[in-house]
Amino acid sequence: MVLSQQEGNGLIYNFKISSVGPGWSSGSDLVHYPSGMDLAMKLHYLKVVYLFNSEAAQGLTIMRIKEAMFKWLHHYYIACGRFRRSDSGRPFMKYNDCGARLFEAKCEKTIDEWIEMKDWSLHWTRIIILSFSLNAASEFINSWGTVMAGLPLKFEKLNPMPQKPINPSTIEKELLSAKRVDPVGDHWITANNCKMDTFSFCITTTQLSNIQRKIWGPNFDQASIFESLCAIIWQCIAKVREGSETKIVTLCKNDLSKSGHGTLGNYQIISNVVAQFPIVDTDLKQLAALLVDRAVNERNEIEEAVERDNGVTDFFVYGANLTFVDLEEVDLYELTLKGHKPKFVYYTIEGVGNEGAVLVLPWIQGGRKDGGGQGRLVTIIFPENQMLELKSELKEKGVLLEVESDVEEE
Repeated sequence: MVLSQQEGNGLIYNFKISSVGPGWSSGSDLVHYPSGMDLAMKLHYLKVVYLFNSEAAQGLTIMRIKEAMFKWLHHYYIACGRFRRSDSGRPFMKYNDCGARLFEAKCEKTIDEWIEMKDWSLHWTRIIILSFSLNAASEFINSWGTVMAGLPLKFEKLNPMPQKPINPSTIEKELLSAKRVDPVGDHWITANNCKMDTFSFCITTTQLSNIQRKIWGPNFDQASIFESLCAIIWQCIAKVREGSETKIVTLCKNDLSKSGHGTLGNYQIISNVVAQFPIVDTDLKQLAALLVDRAVNERNEIEEAVERDNGVTDFFVYGANLTFVDLEEVDLYELTLKGHKPKFVYYTIEGVGNEGAVLVLPWIQGGRKDGGGQGRLVTIIFPENQMLELKSELKEKGVLLEVESDVEEE
């Protein structure tokens, strides 16, 4: 199948789609029942791109990629499943080995030219978050590089993360970190009341130090970068929405104690933070400390709410409140091809609600960890009609450089 050249705004063209699946049968009648947290996330999609220099692709053919995927998907057969509904209406996944879609395309721009465009929203690679946390998605992709290198995976064969049965409480609590939506049926797309825009920018190590010093004072070594950035961005957004500022935010972090075991599962910690004071006028140190000390984990309550309706009711999390997603500890730059790590890695989320979301990722220029030279890549998904004013506030706070040359190495 070939897609039209208009796809990707003409920058990416000559699309071809094929399928690749496990090299061996996964067995008959193999199914997976998603957890309540999986189903709470089903309207969100993870969009991913890894950019490599040409040296990493020397001698790399489509056939070689597919051969590695036969082995890779034998371990990760969950990626080849298809969703079905039980008699009760609850979604489940049946592993039928039909395969995953493989896209091929051409682009006339070099990697450096593409990075300079800073329009990473054009990238097409997409992974459904259902049954994936962001960290699990990274492990999933990194393991493909392991197979490409001819090395064995650390586990014999993937098993989906075991799901503990949930017995919902008879007392239904009001959720702050997730919201119900009108039934979407089998069309798993969130309906927004406004058009959303996506904007990404890099923050250098020098900028990070200046921001930390501004918030915490000279002794900022132990201060959290993530919460510091969240505090200053939260205040900028409150300024844009002055008169209707957001006093409830959601924090999404990976439970790293449950990752790295060869299992796929949505083991995110979903917390809410409620401010009892005006955000615009609050000292940034107080705001950052609130995010560190007053986050309330609501994961169990979300799962209970989903299970109470047997997984039939539709929810969304990202953008239900202003949502901050912590990807700082995710090994985004560990994917290796022929000994080369990515020059640039980009993650974003589709299906974000009107309140918006902010992703904070590691940014390592050229894929190198060179003695503390790790900055941050921030991706903001926000209503289009408010984005220009938000950029202005970020520049005034020193988060966004006036001259955006920060993708280049310092």
